[in-house]
Amino acid sequence: MSFLRRVRPKARDLGDPHSWELPSSYSAAKPTQAQPHIPNPTVFESAFIPRELQPDGLLATWHYPNVSHSAVHLALLECFRNLRLSATALDLAISSASSGTGEVHEECQNWNVLKKLAVTRFATWWSNIDRVLVHAKTYGHHAGDGATVQLQENYLPPLDVLLVWYTFMLDPISYRANCRDRESEIPELQKLCFPWPAILKAINLDTMQYSVNDSAKRLFKTLTGKPSDILTYLKESPAYVENEDGRMLSGLVAQLQQQQAFVEEAHALLWIRSPALSGSLTRAIEKYFKPEMQAVIRGNKLTHIPFDLALIRRTHQLFPHQQEIFLHNIGEPKDKSELKQSANEEPKFAALPDYISSLNGDCFCWTCERIRDEVPGFTCRDVVSNDSRRENQISTLSPALVDQIIDDLGFYETVEKARRSGDPLPTRPPTIAEKEAAQAARVKQDQAGYLPGPHEYIKVLPDGTRVIRKQKNSMPWSGFAWTLGGAFE
Repeated sequence: MSFLRRVRPKARDLGDPHSWELPSSYSAAKPTQAQPHIPNPTVFESAFIPRELQPDGLLATWHYPNVSHSAVHLALLECFRNLRLSATALDLAISSASSGTGEVHEECQNWNVLKKLAVTRFATWWSNIDRVLVHAKTYGHHAGDGATVQLQENYLPPLDVLLVWYTFMLDPISYRANCRDRESEIPELQKLCFPWPAILKAINLDTMQYSVNDSAKRLFKTLTGKPSDILTYLKESPAYVENEDGRMLSGLVAQLQQQQAFVEEAHALLWIRSPALSGSLTRAIEKYFKPEMQAVIRGNKLTHIPFDLALIRRTHQLFPHQQEIFLHNIGEPKDKSELKQSANEEPKFAALPDYISSLNGDCFCWTCERIRDEVPGFTCRDVVSNDSRRENQISTLSPALVDQIIDDLGFYETVEKARRSGDPLPTRPPTIAEKEAAQAARVKQDQAGYLPGPHEYIKVLPDGTRVIRKQKNSMPWSGFAWTLGGAFE
């Protein structure tokens, strides 16, 4: 498994962490025992969409992106990958609408066909986004009149459409231009954030499969006339490759292909199943928001952006309005192409070349990331000169802590192997860290008090007090298609 990047010698070698021998014998969980939850659900608890930036503009109370947003992003990348695998497994006879001749495509071509159909489905959905937001504001918006409407689970698009939207947002120039073109029609379109809380509810974290609820399926059918599940649509209907109209659509098809490398990199590292998930994301966010890092990224000083920074940067771009305000607040570099130093420039950028050099070559496997939970500055690169520094860093760990790291890595690897093979998941007694986290969660829940239920929501009063309010316009979703017609007239 590439996420561990390790060989297994007979003897434990503390010199190279990738050579540590990990335990693999754990008892399977009994029916009466709790199953291991990997990732831990608590990592997603703050995947809220902030209303507006705080006055400081940079580090708000509800900071975006945070660990939870980034964790949902990782889970979604796995769903994107599984969609591609499912598409390539289909046995399709695909006709071209332009030529009218039937051609049997190779399995690898199924994905190309799906991408083209996904773009046309997205174009239809996106052209109706104003109708979606009107309905969402009427029946599903509880944040107050001053807050931007965000998509909830009843308004989510299918996974293929979500992938195209994801790709479109990651092209900031084109996306913002499109939002500006529709500003008179939808004034707050650019303030729409990628719907992380709703996406989380649509993902099965055990299988990493994405499925929208019945209301969202009916909505998509009403808007497009097409079924929500594109795989079902491909199997049951003649799959015609539609001609794309306009530069936006043809460009999106090409950009979809460019996403595959990052999706595969995320799967190879598999942070979403890592014992260091929370720590990895916390470190990545802190690194991303350093002023010198922003200077490096915005000055195009990196030929390749490391995975940790790329993940957070993408997550940031998926809330265009927040990112635009953030970039405005930190100011434009004096020279975007060179970032030339000047006499009055702040000293923190003086060592920029050395800082760039320090970013290259770090290993992001589970082993190195778990060690960084205990030794934040730990580096492990494929160069001999790094061996002595690495050994010195590891020597600061106590034997008990090394044993805990090794046990964590062994247990998480064993769980992942069992999950992939369909075997019962193993279990182990709670660690000290897990017990402390559970206690902290209980205290936090006690402090939070009563949480809103169906047709309820939390409203924050001017004095900061939180109160529970009943939804005024509650409605049965079984008649969603009918209510759409009434709302859109």
